[in-house]
Order: sequence, then structure tokens, then C-alpha cells
Amino acid sequence: MFNAIAVLSSAEKDEIVSASRTVYRAHAALHIARAVTANLDDVLDVIVEFGEAYLRDANVYNDGFDDLLAELSRKLLNLCASFRSYLEHQETNLKRLGRSSPDWIAWRTFLSQIERDNKYYALIYGLRNYIQHVDMPPLHLNLHSENREEVTLSVDLVTGSLLIPTAQWSADMREFISTSGKFISLWEALKGWEAAFKQILHKNTDFRIQPARLPAEFILALRAKYGVPDYGMVGIAAEPVPEANGEISIAITWIEESIAASVIERLGGPIDAVA
Repeated sequence: MFNAIAVLSSAEKDEIVSASRTVYRAHAALHIARAVTANLDDVLDVIVEFGEAYLRDANVYNDGFDDLLAELSRKLLNLCASFRSYLEHQETNLKRLGRSSPDWIAWRTFLSQIERDNKYYALIYGLRNYIQHVDMPPLHLNLHSENREEVTLSVDLVTGSLLIPTAQWSADMREFISTSGKFISLWEALKGWEAAFKQILHKNTDFRIQPARLPAEFILALRAKYGVPDYGMVGIAAEPVPEANGEISIAITWIEESIAASVIERLGGPIDAVA
């Protein structure tokens, strides 16, 4: 059942559509960020499981670590790919403003500074390219336990494999990798990268999420503005025109109130309704 509440002017309709698009784009940025975070958790969970499995059964790895390293490589690939997608998603949005826009220049300057300052960020970012053109991440696992209560576990990236000629690293990254010894701790690399990712999330809030606050509040105030009951979904549609056979078709664009609420929640609320 549909209830027509109000007839909108063209300006009112355009305002609602514009607000909805802004809020949806902000929510999409949050959605992809959650995927990156979830993939990081998956990588860390696999590493923890290595040690827990060994404590449960010291003979569990008698046949070697190949299966475990393959699983960790797969999770690491998911993390690298989702992070690369996250950055490309942000850049696609900012490119709409033009490459000469202040926001685009500020974003690229910000990322370039992180890349210069945080080699672990650059390492994880470049690892996606390594996987694409060379092979899965070159991992080495070392596990040692002197008693049944605790285990020492290290997972490392093998620098020699990272530096093969076909790997497309910048000169700075090749120097960093080559001076890191035989191995680079994956744990340390992920910690360093995560610190950079948190900086990026904070900056993205300024670029994508904060500008969506007022449009989100506007959307959440539509029910009160037009006297829509507090149940069911809200949508807008062109005024129906009967066809020659008397039938009427209605195409409804639904207002994503839950997405608007999610954006406000991310910004810490409270919701100040705009009448």
C-alpha cells in the first residue's frame, strides 16, 4: 500500500535527491573502510590460530607450514586488495571535483606525505602490486616453544624474494627493503600500516563524511517536515500518468533513512533535525 503525502516542487525534489546522493557516497566510503578493517582482523586471526593450534597439539605442523602459509597469503591478499580499492574509491570521488581542485590536491599531498613518512604503509600498498605481477607474498614462519603454556611465533616477509627484478618497487622502497635484513616482520609491517590507515580514515572523514552531516540530518527530518507517519518507508516518485490502457506505473526512489542515521552515528551525533 502506498500513501501519497505531498506534492513536491522541482526544487524540493532536487534537494532530496542531492542530499540522498551525498549521504550514499559517504556511507559507501564507510562501508569499504569496514571491509578493510575486517580483512585486517582476518589476517591477525590466522596468525593467532597458528600459535593456538600448536599449543593444542605440538605435532600439528609436522608436515610443514605450507597450508597455513597459503591461508595467510590469501587473507593478506584480501587485505591488500581491499585497501587498494578503498583508496581508489576515495580518489574516484575526488576526481569528480577535478584534478586542480583544492580537495584533490590536498588529498594527494596528504597521501604522498604518508608514503614518505611511513615505509610500512608503502610496503603494504606495494605488496598488492607485487602479488599482481610477481607472486603471492613471500612469507616465512618460525614457531618455537619451550613449554606447553606458551609459544614464540614470528611471521616475516622474505626480503630477497621481494627484491627480485620483476618486482616493481620504487627506488626508496627497494632501499628500505634491502636494508631491512633477511626478513621484515609482518606483525611490525601491519602495525605501521594500520597507523597510517587510521590517519587516512580521519582525513577521509573531513573530505567525505563531515560534508554529509547536514544532508543526512535533512533526510532524517523529512518525516516531520511533510507529516509522514513513523512507520513504513519514505520515497519520492513522479506523478503517475495513466497509460492508454488505463494502467498506472509508479517508479519509487526510496529515501535511505537508515544510511543517513549511520552517517550521523559515525560522526558522533547527536542528530539535530533540520526543519
